[in-house]
Amino acid sequence: MDERTQAEVLDVARRYLVGESADPEVAEITVPEFHEPMEVFSVAFRGAGYEFETVVESFGPAEISGDTASVHARQRLVPKGRKGTEQSQELTIQLVNREGWKVRDLLFEGSSLAARCHRVLVEPAEAEGIAIRGWARDQSDGTVCVALLVRNDSQRRWRVRGAGAVWEKGRLWFLSQAVWKMLFLGSEATLPPGIQLGAVLAPPAKIERVWLRASRRGSLRSQLFALSWEQARLDASAVPFKWNKRLSLRLAVRAVPFVGLAVLVAVFASVPAALVASALFAGTAVLETHWCLYRLKHKLARFRAQSASVGGR
Repeated sequence: MDERTQAEVLDVARRYLVGESADPEVAEITVPEFHEPMEVFSVAFRGAGYEFETVVESFGPAEISGDTASVHARQRLVPKGRKGTEQSQELTIQLVNREGWKVRDLLFEGSSLAARCHRVLVEPAEAEGIAIRGWARDQSDGTVCVALLVRNDSQRRWRVRGAGAVWEKGRLWFLSQAVWKMLFLGSEATLPPGIQLGAVLAPPAKIERVWLRASRRGSLRSQLFALSWEQARLDASAVPFKWNKRLSLRLAVRAVPFVGLAVLVAVFASVPAALVASALFAGTAVLETHWCLYRLKHKLARFRAQSASVGGR
């Protein structure tokens, strides 16, 4: 094996491990189709407070076959941001020779990171100077992690917030959707001119689409963005039970009707009165959510029709 070639492969792999995906130096040693999702996830996690320092514990040697190569490594991620826990990872860095050696994929426990990432469909991708890029990554526990980059290229200050979400139909679909909408509406951020904002979403498994709304102070106009993704369906029997924050959120959503009824019983001191009040409150929330989603879907359909007419000219 050519010692010079092996040294070049090891150098590229090590630089990739200890670098940041958003750095220009790392972009030069990564193939574009793999660099884009890694850049979006890196900036989004950093914006959410997840920053890590990489400590390489073991490394190499390189296995080279023609224009492809692989390097096995073990790394330790030490948190230096306000979130995250220390973790160790064993991975394989896959490289390809494209006018120089470049990283094309990472394997974790034999699973391809590139194959687990898919682009988030953003409609529209840019409007009024607000541009959104997004990637989704299927997790080993059957959930999906969504990373977003929102950039303000206009000269105005915008407020970006959640406007709603669409669930697959199932038990307690209407009420769960109403409760999630109330929780999701609490998330918003201010975006000054020339600023890029990263965000990470960990939506429940049944959510198919979310809407973001960008608005300006003192203006009645707002811009709506629809974000859609596809999630890989894993065999539920192969996914071990794990208590986490998403499970806690799902249980909390399911418990809302019972907690609300208990509160109303205590307030009205009457079970029939509490049932009537509960039905009125729940019905109002369901109707308001249904009407909101109807309007959002109508706006999305109108945008798609306009895009199709423009593309057909």
